[in-house]
Amino acid sequence: MTDPRGKPRSECPLARARKDVEPSASRARAAARRAFALPLAMSLLAPPAARADRGALTLELGPALALVPRSTSPLPGTEAFPVLSPGAALGLRYAPGNHFELGVTGFFEAPVNVSTSLLSPDGVVVATVSGTASSWGGLLGARYVGGLGWRVHLGAELGWAHREFSGLKVNGVAGARSGEARQGRDSMVVSAAGGVEWQAGDHLTIGVSPRLGLLLEGVATLVVLLPVTIGFSWYLF
Repeated sequence: MTDPRGKPRSECPLARARKDVEPSASRARAAARRAFALPLAMSLLAPPAARADRGALTLELGPALALVPRSTSPLPGTEAFPVLSPGAALGLRYAPGNHFELGVTGFFEAPVNVSTSLLSPDGVVVATVSGTASSWGGLLGARYVGGLGWRVHLGAELGWAHREFSGLKVNGVAGARSGEARQGRDSMVVSAAGGVEWQAGDHLTIGVSPRLGLLLEGVATLVVLLPVTIGFSWYLF
C-alpha cells in the first residue's frame, strides 16, 4: 500500500492488531464448537438413565444354553456323560426397592441325543447306552441390583428340576435290550445367579444372567444355565 506520493504507507497499528487477533479468535471459536459437540454426541450415544427400580414389574424371555458336565443315566452301571442343550427361559420379577428384586424363572432344555458306556462291576466297558435327554423346572430367588444405564446383579435361587430320558437303548452285547420308553427324575436345585443388564429405555432391558447350580439328587450334580433375555417393565407406583 502506497501514499499519493508513491511511498509505501505504514500499516495502521490498529489494523495490525486486528489481523493478529482474528486467527486467534477463529481458533477459539473452533475449540468452543468442538467442546460443545463432544458432550452432545456422548449424550446422544449413551443409554438413557434408568428410572428407579422401585415398583417395577418385569417380564423377560429369551434363549438359553444349559450344560450338565457330568450327567448320569437312570440305568445303573453307566458312566457319567456331558449334556449340552439349547433351551429357553421365562421370568417375572418385582422390585420392592431400588436395589432389591424378587423373581421367579422357568426354564426348558430341548431334547438332545446322548450316549454313554455300560460298565461291568470291574469297570470294563461291555456295551453302549444311547437315548434322548431333556429337562425343565423353575427357580424362585432374590437379587441385589446396582447401576443405572448399565446394571449388575447378584443373587441366589432355590427351585425344582425334572430331568427326563427317553428311548434308552443298550447296544453291543448279545440280547441287547431297550430300557423303559421314558424315565424321569425330580431334584431340588440351588443356584447362584449374577449378570449384567442394559437399560435400553424406561421399559426395555436386555440382559445376560448366568446361573451356577447344583441338582440335589443321589449325587449332587453341577449345572450351568446361560440365558440371554429381553425384558419389558411396568411401573406399578
